[in-house]
Amino acid sequence: MGPHLQAARMPCDEDAHLSRIHHGFEHAAIIMEGERDIGLLKVARRLPAWQLIQLQLLPDYHGRGLGAQLLRGLQREAEQAGAALELSVLERNPARRLYLRLGFVDIRHADGEFLMRWSA
Repeated sequence: MGPHLQAARMPCDEDAHLSRIHHGFEHAAIIMEGERDIGLLKVARRLPAWQLIQLQLLPDYHGRGLGAQLLRGLQREAEQAGAALELSVLERNPARRLYLRLGFVDIRHADGEFLMRWSA
């Protein structure tokens, strides 16, 4: 996330990094491949809209379709629960293209971030 945060002129120091890690940590799940930790997923599952707080994968796992696979699974879960999904993404983060491809739409743009929403 460092380059995206720098491009958005957001804090990138150690305190800011730790703050992002701790934010919503009670909703965190480690993403694993076999025995290896490869990412972090934080989803607050509250109606009417679940909040995707964070989805991060190690750089070696980018571009393999794993993020899309995880998001599609989350969309199925949300649909079964009768929930929408919302997330924030930095305007220059390439992940935004993935979210658009999966049916998320912009509902607000402010301070270099898009708030996006998906509904079944």
